[in-house]
Amino acid sequence: MRRAGSKFFVDAHVKLSGGMPLYQAHSIASQIENKISKVLPGLDILIHTEPHIGEDLTTMIRSISPEISGIRNIHNIILRNVSGKLSISCHVEIDPEVLISQAHEISSRLEEQIRNKIKSVDSVITHLEPASEDSESVYRLESANLLQRKIVEIGETIPGVILLHNIQLLWRNGKYSISLHCTVDPSFSLKRAHEIATKIENKIRALDEKIDQIDVHCEPEVSSSA
Repeated sequence: MRRAGSKFFVDAHVKLSGGMPLYQAHSIASQIENKISKVLPGLDILIHTEPHIGEDLTTMIRSISPEISGIRNIHNIILRNVSGKLSISCHVEIDPEVLISQAHEISSRLEEQIRNKIKSVDSVITHLEPASEDSESVYRLESANLLQRKIVEIGETIPGVILLHNIQLLWRNGKYSISLHCTVDPSFSLKRAHEIATKIENKIRALDEKIDQIDVHCEPEVSSSA
């Protein structure tokens, strides 16, 4: 916090998962601003979001696929440390109707995105595969992204929910499997946390009849004053 004349300013940096969608990061920043404003009204607040260095690199790589048109899924992600250098290989499922030249451009964009997001990577190798509609792990990207946005909105409507994050959606055998983390007040009892998780599950299930399994992992909010 700093002061300029009679006005106080808060300029804070928040580390988030690099695999988190931009709209979700913005929502978190807004929630932080609102909480600070309630405790200390009248402040000029600026929240910067940035990726957490120690996050799961596999999650980060998977998060890139919705940004690139033509990619149905990324799987068999392998991370290797070769002589102190990070090497990444993965299988990329692409629309089977695209030309090989287009598929090559898509894989090149993916490799470039991975290099941009993971600065420590030395080499990226992609294996191209034609995606099949009955594939065990085909992502329905457009509907999945919309569904993820709706899940984030659900968290904003349920009392006691501080944040829904680490939302993972998998399309398998014509159904969605969903897992997510829910941050709640550490003073809540296990019973209350379970009741909140149940409400979340019920509201998510009402979003789409194709939703099958839902796993909600409740966790206490960690104080940043430690």
